[in-house]
Amino acid sequence: MSELIQNTDSEFGAASGASPVSKTRPNGGHYRFCMECSVIAKRRVMHPKKDPCPGPQALIRPVTLEKTPRRAKERIPASQVESLSDDSSPTPTVANPMNPKPPDGPAAPMTSPNPNPSHQATTTARRERSTTWKQVLLKSVGLGIGIGLGLAICVGVYAWYASRPVPQKPWDSSAITASFLLADTAREDNHLRFLYILENHTEMDYRVKTSDLLLSAVVQEKDSLTGSAHVKFQDDSIFLPTKQHVEVEIELPAYHFPGGRHPNTTPDERKKYREAVKKYVSDNLPRLNGFAAFDDANRYRINFPNGWSSTP
Repeated sequence: MSELIQNTDSEFGAASGASPVSKTRPNGGHYRFCMECSVIAKRRVMHPKKDPCPGPQALIRPVTLEKTPRRAKERIPASQVESLSDDSSPTPTVANPMNPKPPDGPAAPMTSPNPNPSHQATTTARRERSTTWKQVLLKSVGLGIGIGLGLAICVGVYAWYASRPVPQKPWDSSAITASFLLADTAREDNHLRFLYILENHTEMDYRVKTSDLLLSAVVQEKDSLTGSAHVKFQDDSIFLPTKQHVEVEIELPAYHFPGGRHPNTTPDERKKYREAVKKYVSDNLPRLNGFAAFDDANRYRINFPNGWSSTP
């Protein structure tokens, strides 16, 4: 206000109690000192002498907010609009510092201005990269654990399958067959000897050592096996080509024929001698019903039938 004038402390002494001194102004008016307004304004206040005191409200200067120029709008990517809108805040209301009356409504919180959009974009990109790496790491760990569990299960199943008891292959009695040829004696002690013809029905040659074969006698009671220590092959090995035949000899060294030595004369005498041996075996060894050899490596059973008894 043009009529409000502040004088210096050198003009008047408030403490001295002197009356205000009138002073001529350019407009020719006189002014007086106002104690009430000076106390409120905390400075010396002078009013025109002929005008009444306007009151303390006249001492408050109106506050005019200068309008700041609007900056050019920066283009922000659409992916960042949401993140920027979260950080945005309303513009705080500026109140008159000299007016004790608060503005209407709740006071707006004072927040920091919006950050730089480029900085915000960089921070968002870093967060996205960090999240992507975490997801990749978690997926890799899960995949590794799954593969490890799968391998462990496979190893456990294989170990169980390998250690389980496997049933043995049944004996094959049709691969190698034998047919009775004759019975006579051998050596000087005239122990019993039996000749058989073996036939190979397989597609492979058959070669085996007789020591690897388990040879036993077969008795009539349920075709039981017995007397393996008293039965042996005369030869040390057997070779039988595929689809071929071969002669083998089985001896009973502990059983002797009492009818004399084997004749080496005419065929008729040899035939009679062999018939006598067959009759002796049938009469004196009635339980003997043949022989059986077992090849455990190939799971072959070779049956040597009874050919000396009319009622085997």
